[in-house]
Amino acid sequence: MKHLLLILLVTSIFSANAQQAVLEKECITTKVTRIDQLRVKVVTHDKCKNVKVVKTYSKKKWDKIVADGKRWRERRKTAPKKKKKNA
Repeated sequence: MKHLLLILLVTSIFSANAQQAVLEKECITTKVTRIDQLRVKVVTHDKCKNVKVVKTYSKKKWDKIVADGKRWRERRKTAPKKKKKNA
């Protein structure tokens, strides 16, 4: 009986954490619109904090930002995970 209660408690905690992670991803939306051939307008809207940020970039600069983001995500996936030190 104790084990059953423990299992139910652990699964409810994991499902609550998973739902919270999904909600954080849904908070931020980014829309990219092309102003002309050389400029791009980026609108980032954080629905949780109710903050809207509008920035304009040159097309070349925006392509570089996107490429750097993809490289960073790829490095993060393949990087070895750090072990926690027990004090």
